[in-house]
Amino acid sequence: MAMTFSGDQRPHRPRAVSHVNRDVGLIIQDTLSHFDQWRDRVAMLQASVERRGADRKAIRKECTSIRAGILQARTNLIRSLAESPARMSGHGRVVDVERALDSLEESLTQIEAKTSG
Repeated sequence: MAMTFSGDQRPHRPRAVSHVNRDVGLIIQDTLSHFDQWRDRVAMLQASVERRGADRKAIRKECTSIRAGILQARTNLIRSLAESPARMSGHGRVVDVERALDSLEESLTQIEAKTSG
């Protein structure tokens, strides 16, 4: 017996479930786990560089260490996104993480500028 449908009556099909938010969360999870530590270290360096008699060499060394961690996080993020659907790279949370990394790097550049010379 054939089924007939009148008007807009159609059989219920389950909606395709998007896991983009979950998948993006997994991709940025590692980077986010380092943010608090990086932010705290950068804030301490910003305060230290203003002090008279600050060990500028140690401050530059710490900046280099943080910058290396940020570079590694960016590399991992790019690799993960390269293996993911295109819609994930433009996701708002990914963009926010990239901006936060940019902000940390800018702060490090400012600190390094104050320690040179």
